Amino acid sequence: MLAAELRADQLIVDDRQGRHEAEKRGIPVMGTLGVLREAAAIGLLDLRAAVKRLEATTFYIAPEVLKRLLKDRP
Repeated sequence: MLAAELRADQLIVDDRQGRHEAEKRGIPVMGTLGVLREAAAIGLLDLRAAVKRLEATTFYIAPEVLKRLLKDRP
């Protein structure tokens, strides 16, 4: 796995199988929503606007995940 070869601090991946394999190898993972959440936390983007744009694509966000992500966000 490239992330292991490069000794990456974290792997950005949404694919369930890819996440599982990385976790099995001890590589921390973060998905697209995590990246957006982190970017919003440091003021790089508006999380609600970014999620709205993402929802206009084929990207699936489970309603309960979306609710947790946007909780306490203006």
